[in-house]
Amino acid sequence: MCSDTKCKILQEAGKLFSQSGYSATSMGDIADAVGIKKATLYHHFKSKNEILEEVLKHVSTEVKDVLKQSIEGISQPEEQIRALATALVNFFGSFPEMHIFSMIAVSQEDTREVSQYVMNLKKDMFSFLRDLIIDINPNRDGDSRSATLISFTLLGMVINAHLRVETETMEELIDHLVKIIKEVGERGV
Repeated sequence: MCSDTKCKILQEAGKLFSQSGYSATSMGDIADAVGIKKATLYHHFKSKNEILEEVLKHVSTEVKDVLKQSIEGISQPEEQIRALATALVNFFGSFPEMHIFSMIAVSQEDTREVSQYVMNLKKDMFSFLRDLIIDINPNRDGDSRSATLISFTLLGMVINAHLRVETETMEELIDHLVKIIKEVGERGV
C-alpha cells in the first residue's frame, strides 16, 4: 500500500489503464481515483505518458525481481521452468497493470510514442526471460532457440490467459508445458 501521493497516483493510474485502456483514461480520471485535484496531479507528472512510463517501469522491475527469486535454490531445470511459469502467472494475476502490456500497442488510438515505449519494454522483458531460461540449463550450450521458444510460450500464456478455455487450470497448463519441454530436451529436438 502506498503512503505518498506519487505512489498512489501510479497505483490508481495502473488500475485505470488496465481496466479502461490507456486512451480512455484521462488525467481527470486519475486525479479523481486518487482523490486529488488535477493541479496536484500535474505537480507530480507533466503528462499521462509520463505516468504510464513510470507505472510500466515499476511493474517491469517488480516482475524481474520476482522471476529471479522464483528460481533461487532450485536445481532441476524442469522445476525452474515450472517456478518461472508459476511466478509469471501469479504476478500477472496480482498486478492488473500487467494487462497494459497486452492492451497497448494494439490500440490504434495510442500514440506512437506510447506504443514504442511499451514495445521496447516487451522486448526487454522477453530478453530478460530468455536469458534466465538460457542460464537454467548451461549444458545446452546457451541454446537460444529453445529459450526463445519457451519465452514466447510463457509470455503468450500469461498475456493471453483470458483467451484460454476453462477446461484446464493454469497450473495444469504449466505442468503440461514443463512435460513437453522435458520431452523435447530428452529427445534433443
